[in-house]
Amino acid sequence: MPIETRNYPVLIRLTTLEAQGFDDPRPECLVERFARHLLAADDRLQEIGFAAVAKAYVSRLARQRGVRHDIAENGDLGTRGPCQSPAATEGAINNIFSAS
Repeated sequence: MPIETRNYPVLIRLTTLEAQGFDDPRPECLVERFARHLLAADDRLQEIGFAAVAKAYVSRLARQRGVRHDIAENGDLGTRGPCQSPAATEGAINNIFSAS
């Protein structure tokens, strides 16, 4: 369903919980499932460490030619093109936040 936002077309994709595989969308069931996945991820983090979890996450991101993804120690996702260095990306991010 396309809508107009500030003269830019935006496509909103709608779905239902049932269509996404949730058999029982009651709030307590959703919270239970979320908590189970959160605790499993925390266990994995404690067992194999942050670097391994970050590497596994980055491996699931969509691949694009010439684009590299990294996750910093503080959890920030960095994306670099073929002509960008990590310092250039970090500098741009720091400039954005210091301007506000």
